[in-house]
Amino acid sequence: MCRKQLRDTARTHFHRLKLLAKVIALVDITLRAPLTLDQVQSAIPSDDVYITFDVDALDPSIMPSTGTPEPGGLSGEEATWWLRQIALAKRMVKFDVMELSPIAGLHAPDFLAAKLVYKMGGYSASRKLNNSPGSDG
Repeated sequence: MCRKQLRDTARTHFHRLKLLAKVIALVDITLRAPLTLDQVQSAIPSDDVYITFDVDALDPSIMPSTGTPEPGGLSGEEATWWLRQIALAKRMVKFDVMELSPIAGLHAPDFLAAKLVYKMGGYSASRKLNNSPGSDG
């Protein structure tokens, strides 16, 4: 799964990418007629997911450290909520955070990107623990 903010200049590339992998764009979950959690989960056919989180999906008020800041992005709480919901429903086998472009002297965005990695690791491990033999989850 890729959650990437769709820019007008990237539409052709985005459609090519959708042919290769199931892509759920930020515009699909936040704008126009937003998808529900059930719709997002059912749109991902496999139980195993690989999440690439592009930090330009976050609002520039909390993530200015990206090459393409896009106003109107996700808040930190929205991002972690979606990641947690996907991790609870699917097996997150791999994940990464991309497009961080650090700004000298501005450390909060760096910590935010690190926190996303930390959260995804925790969500992934939590699901594994809850689904292990002998667990109640």
